[in-house]
Amino acid sequence: MADDDERADARPQKPPASLADVVAAHNTRDMASLLEWEPCARDGLLYGVGAGTAAAFLGLFKRGSLISAGNWGFATFAV
Repeated sequence: MADDDERADARPQKPPASLADVVAAHNTRDMASLLEWEPCARDGLLYGVGAGTAAAFLGLFKRGSLISAGNWGFATFAV
């Protein structure tokens, strides 16, 4: 058991990746191919956008405030 701990401590530790490193490692073509080949991701995104838009319009008609309607639409999309 002590040998495992010593080996784990002997490995060099990599610093955590920054947000810029993660964004630089991915590009828009990777994301486009993900949505093209994963139908569940595409459907989920479209349902989220549709539900968020519907909630925003309902919030706009109910409250009359564009900011409140936008908050409702974004919250619905995020959920």
